[in-house]
Amino acid sequence: MKEAVKNISFRKEMKEFGRGIRDKPEAVHFVAFPARKKADITFGSDYIRHMLKDVHQVPDEVYEFYRNAYSNFSENDFKTLESERSAFDWAGKQAYIVMAHMMAVAALMGIDSCPLEGFIPKEMDRLLGEEHGLFDGK
Repeated sequence: MKEAVKNISFRKEMKEFGRGIRDKPEAVHFVAFPARKKADITFGSDYIRHMLKDVHQVPDEVYEFYRNAYSNFSENDFKTLESERSAFDWAGKQAYIVMAHMMAVAALMGIDSCPLEGFIPKEMDRLLGEEHGLFDGK
């Protein structure tokens, strides 16, 4: 996504659906943090399996531990899978955690940053996902 967001014509397309982008014309870079949907954050999904098995390379017994702990967390404790909305709310909060850490590191490096909202979600999803194929919006 980083090359697309640095592209000036692409950023002009984004401005139409994002007030935050229009309000920061001097910004050199924009970083988008798309939140995962319910199907992705449900244990056993391709995404969860990939993260645990391929990225973190957890052994089978640890994978089973995660299955039990994660399922209990998402189904009983925080009920993140009750609806698409509750899943998206939780996933959005996780994206904010990543953004906050990135901004803190940028500050330590002497780079100014500013979080932006004010996007029209449906239109930005269409632009980034369907039109430019930067993520699967389904």
